[in-house]
Amino acid sequence: MMPAILVAGTSINYWEDEYSCLVMLGQDGLKNYYRVLYRPHPRGSWGWHPKDIMPPGVARDPITDRQVAHGRQGWSLHPDDLREYPALIASVQAVIAAFSTLTIEAALLGKTPIMVGYGRTRHGPGISAVHAAYEHMAHVVNWPGVKVAYAAEDLVCFVQNAVNGQYAQYAEGLRQMALRVARVDGHARERVAETLECLG
Repeated sequence: MMPAILVAGTSINYWEDEYSCLVMLGQDGLKNYYRVLYRPHPRGSWGWHPKDIMPPGVARDPITDRQVAHGRQGWSLHPDDLREYPALIASVQAVIAAFSTLTIEAALLGKTPIMVGYGRTRHGPGISAVHAAYEHMAHVVNWPGVKVAYAAEDLVCFVQNAVNGQYAQYAEGLRQMALRVARVDGHARERVAETLECLG
């Protein structure tokens, strides 16, 4: 089967030039024989409409495709969607995002998280790499096997290395680091509901 990567869209505040990155990765995937799957951010607007055309070499991930077809956008709690995302992440070699917590989910499954650190941001002057210092990412970027691309050339190189299996040796280390910050016990929904009841 052809190797694949998942590009996890982030809010436009974090990654303003996300579309141009998709175009670049789609072209590289066509040339170097890997698939590029795209998951729009739940709060984003582009990518959720059936008429939104993906760039050449890029396809919406199958779960998002189904959500779009059934009119479900964004934070879907549909059981089918929740069950299928781990399988989707497990089927790819890397997850690309601009400091999204989806990269922690990738690490839980031993998949290479690649952070886009050169993207434009709407949080003021600078690039998205400033988010590496945010509390929810400061430690993650130092985990073994996590890659931060500070230029488009870095991103393409990291993706090519991932689809060629060059980061496979980091899988177990990534899992162990991610388990330290994620409670993977199957009871997250109950904890969220309890917290909301206490706040409500």
